[in-house]
Amino acid sequence: MRARLAWEVDTLEEWLQHADLLAKDRAALERAAGQRRWALERYPVTGVGAGQPTS
Repeated sequence: MRARLAWEVDTLEEWLQHADLLAKDRAALERAAGQRRWALERYPVTGVGAGQPTS
């Protein structure tokens, strides 16, 4: 899920680079990217090496 969120953030930020976006479209993309960044920051890290550091 983290990989999907990261991909979506990257894709949305890529779209935000387009200069010809309407203001309402830019606002929607910025909101969507922000929501995904928020979720990504709070999504638990799982898998190999996800535990607390030992040193």
